[in-house]
Amino acid sequence: MISIFLQSLSHFNPNNSPFLIFPLLSSLRRTSESTLQEKCSGTSTRTSESTLQEKYSGTSTRTSESTLQEKCSGTSTRMSESTLQEKCSGTSTRTSESTLQEECSGTSTRMSESTLQQECSGTSTRMSESILQELCSNTSTRTSESTVQEKCSGTSTRTSESTVQEKCSGTSTRMSESILQELCSNTSTRTSESTVQEKCSNTSTRTSESTVQEKCSGTSTSL
Repeated sequence: MISIFLQSLSHFNPNNSPFLIFPLLSSLRRTSESTLQEKCSGTSTRTSESTLQEKYSGTSTRTSESTLQEKCSGTSTRMSESTLQEKCSGTSTRTSESTLQEECSGTSTRMSESTLQQECSGTSTRMSESILQELCSNTSTRTSESTVQEKCSGTSTRTSESTVQEKCSGTSTRMSESILQELCSNTSTRTSESTVQEKCSNTSTRTSESTVQEKCSGTSTSL
């Protein structure tokens, strides 16, 4: 069989020079198993071993197994080894150590310890199991060590050491040990379990687990 193959090559290589075969083989060479470039209504560059499937109307750049930057009507950085399948203005399912299902301009369900940063018609930054920044204007459901259900211009329920009821163009109940940063049609910054500064149509400052001072276009009750 080898001799037949070599004879067939002699038609293309009458001088029997082995160097003329290499261009044929070099055209089949792959530069790496993990460097992928693809176009999905934009440009996606992957330089990791992650398995990622997603549909954009923007640009996705991944620089490692755990550092992901993507555009979902904005900029999203996810730092995990997740296997991601998502469609930005549709449904996103993430299956890894963290199982995430979310719809960018709809309902988001997160069940993970992931470190996530994303922008989805706003800014959402997640920096730990319990450090969350997000812009709702929809409904977000989180299931983790802290169970959080909230709707920014509606009802927010949190489960925590300190029970806080406040009015933020609606009713917000927080009951969690979480360190939460969120933007609720405004800016909310929380820097520890007990130090919270937020602006929710006004300014809210919290200085301890149970001492809450805030004016949020309504009523604040601290327990």
